Amino acid sequence: EGKPYPWLGFEARRILFDFLDECQADADVLADVFAYDLSDPEIVRRLEAFGPRLRIVIDNSDKHGKPNSDESNAATRLVASAGAGNVARHHFSGLQHNKVVIARRRSANNAVPFAVATGSTNFSLGGLYIQNNNILLFRDADIAKLYADVFDAAFPKPTGFSGKSIAMKWFEKDLPNAGTYRFCFSPHKKASLSMNPLADAITGAEKSVFYAIAFRSAQTGPADKALDALDPKKLLVMGVANMPGKPKSNTLMVQLPGRGPVPFGPAALTKDLPEPFKAEWTGGGGIHMH
Repeated sequence: EGKPYPWLGFEARRILFDFLDECQADADVLADVFAYDLSDPEIVRRLEAFGPRLRIVIDNSDKHGKPNSDESNAATRLVASAGAGNVARHHFSGLQHNKVVIARRRSANNAVPFAVATGSTNFSLGGLYIQNNNILLFRDADIAKLYADVFDAAFPKPTGFSGKSIAMKWFEKDLPNAGTYRFCFSPHKKASLSMNPLADAITGAEKSVFYAIAFRSAQTGPADKALDALDPKKLLVMGVANMPGKPKSNTLMVQLPGRGPVPFGPAALTKDLPEPFKAEWTGGGGIHMH
């Protein structure tokens, strides 16, 4: 493996790769996967190694659906290793934008979910090594079952998904020494199901709001309005947003304590940085914060 990649991928790479390797090494573990981008060769090779113990839904929206896309090429390879019945292509009502690995352990009569890796990290070089992403690994049977229920409702086709119970409410789980987690799975019949509680949390904040948002300019709902209404002089407001809107649509927006949003591109960092950071690549015009 190339030396830069373990450093660039840091915890996300280690968590994801170790989890895949752990699951693949146990012959009683089955893997159910949602993939949006699927272009990282190290990930595709690991998925191939599961053979027929893998089921996967791969996005086929827009460029992903083209015959020679990385996703289509990966699908062809996985059909050969897992079987055609274990590889599905669809995009819900717009995008199959999940990036999830669900682990189930086979028992006498069924397969019981016991862990899930989830988050914003796409299974691509950009997702692991360039963008600012997150990945969470839950070794909790209840949370794993939530994601397994999502997969069962979406594989091989998502027919009627938004009308099923898994897509119609919030789910909550307290984990010892790790806080409370709330889950809401889209697409829903109404976006307000997921957006209104977020807007209420922002509006009701008494001390601070921290945020990280991709495609900020594409948002028009209640959470967007709640963010715009924040007064950084009354609350501690800190955040980063990608593509905050015209005329700064290709920049990041950084909001520092006591200041309003300030858009700037990565190249702006080179002015006063010392070497060796000054000479580093500034990243071009792609997506840096996801």
